[in-house]
Amino acid sequence: MTVLEIAFAIVTIALIVGSAHFIERRIKRFRVRLEEQIQTNQTGIDRTLWPQLEALISLYRIIDGQPTFPPMRRWAASPDVMLLLVRHVQRSPVRTIVECGSGTSTIILAHTLKNLNRDGHIYTIEDNPTFAEQLRTELNARGLEDFVTVITAPLTEKRYEGFEQVFHWYDLNGAPIPDNIDLLFVDGPFGKVNRYARFPAGPELLPKLAPQGHVFIDDAHRKDEAELGRLWRAYYPDLGVRKLDVEKGAIEMFFLDKKVELFLQSAA
Repeated sequence: MTVLEIAFAIVTIALIVGSAHFIERRIKRFRVRLEEQIQTNQTGIDRTLWPQLEALISLYRIIDGQPTFPPMRRWAASPDVMLLLVRHVQRSPVRTIVECGSGTSTIILAHTLKNLNRDGHIYTIEDNPTFAEQLRTELNARGLEDFVTVITAPLTEKRYEGFEQVFHWYDLNGAPIPDNIDLLFVDGPFGKVNRYARFPAGPELLPKLAPQGHVFIDDAHRKDEAELGRLWRAYYPDLGVRKLDVEKGAIEMFFLDKKVELFLQSAA
């Protein structure tokens, strides 16, 4: 073997060894990234999907496991917030429910009233006529029509003291919204209608809330919904506000008993 051939062989071996080391390093880096990604995904599942599955299973157990629920992802109320509402209905003498925004929540709450043999009724407000009609069809198919009044209410311009902006909220002129609302669930209208799109529910419906009534606001991870407690308390200083740890964020509100209010003020 000539010197040139030996040199060529050495170079070839070096390239092979170097390539092997390079490939090994790439594989190690890929494995590390893959493990990190798997860990991240597992964490995401633990924080989002798994709690929702647990909440959904609990809902089916509470409502006897017989009905099937509509999809509860994307725009629909998540299982965890619906479980909070259903448990509240279980624990409290809730009979009159008003919803801003209709859909999955309407069906689950109607199933709850039926399952509890509760003499209650839901008034759900929807601005989209197509969605309203679809809901009526779904309620009829499930035998729930006697528990729900679907109110089709187009959005109309409204103004409120302290705001220069024009709001677009449900036109409830002539709508059969009852007094003494036990449970008010605010999940509409669509949050992009205007800033603080769901603010009008306060001045429009809180005067109709029963003394022991409760309000639940969905999507409180969004800035506009998160500020509703502060904005509404400017109108109603005796509102208690409690943040709820659910996927999309939620706020619970209720009128404070005067004795409780004085105790909280003295403890602050």
